[in-house]
Amino acid sequence: MNDNFRHVLIAEDDPDDRALIGDALIDAGIHATSYVKDGQELLDNLDRAYGSGDLTGFTTKPSLILIDLNMPRVDGLAAIRQIRSDPRFAGVPLVVLSTSNAPAEIRRAYEDGASSYIVKPSNYQALVDIMRAIDQYWFKTASLPKPP
Repeated sequence: MNDNFRHVLIAEDDPDDRALIGDALIDAGIHATSYVKDGQELLDNLDRAYGSGDLTGFTTKPSLILIDLNMPRVDGLAAIRQIRSDPRFAGVPLVVLSTSNAPAEIRRAYEDGASSYIVKPSNYQALVDIMRAIDQYWFKTASLPKPP
């Protein structure tokens, strides 16, 4: 993965959470972010980006997707299943960022294809620390395939 460019797509329906996550990513050194409000918008944008090359909604293919579970239209788990069933997205990490710490939900997210599951912290500095850890692991440590 290119160390200099990291594009994180955030799938989150709550505007306050979107803003906090975006700010935490910036504070962690990741400045390229895009946002979608629900799982259907996520799937539609990914299909356009990887299909026709029309990057409606964001300017590049995402390097990583942060996804909430409880979203309208298509929830996070259904979106994860659909993304993982499409070989175009095989190398894109799907990191669940949820308020739920229910063991059954965590297990289900991994069964459906989540790359990681993180419970949203209760304070902003902890969120920034998580974003730094995501940056360190997914963009500097892990070896991922180049997007098609």
